[in-house]
Amino acid sequence: MNKINRIILVINSLLVILLVFLLIKTLYEKDEKTSVTSQLSILFDFDNTDLRRIDQFIDNFNAGKADYLMLIPQPIDSGYIINDVSIEGKTVTWSVDNSRDALSVAKGMNYSCEKIEKEETNDFYNILLSNCSEFKPDEKLKVFSIDKKEL
Repeated sequence: MNKINRIILVINSLLVILLVFLLIKTLYEKDEKTSVTSQLSILFDFDNTDLRRIDQFIDNFNAGKADYLMLIPQPIDSGYIINDVSIEGKTVTWSVDNSRDALSVAKGMNYSCEKIEKEETNDFYNILLSNCSEFKPDEKLKVFSIDKKEL
């Protein structure tokens, strides 16, 4: 009996070690999946993860890499306003679709620009476009803002 108890103890110990290993592996895979989902192109929370994705988009533009984002802020008193942003070569195209916003007078805007940057103020992170067609070369267009209090 003593020998059987030792065998059972060894088997139980091996099972516990195996379960711990599988738990750690599962948690590690979950972290990898989380980082992949943070790379999604549709942003609507505008939290720190989305802010990092916007930074990555700007870095991709500066490196000449293609990228795409769709920004959908939560409406306050009307419909959704969808911002489609894409990089094509050395041009960033920013399209604003406010056709779902009943209170909007203008129905959409399109910007084609050669520069995009993020500006930080005390209260906001602002996304600025410059060197845009149909605008003065040094004119900076503030196209999107993220309130720091909501991060």
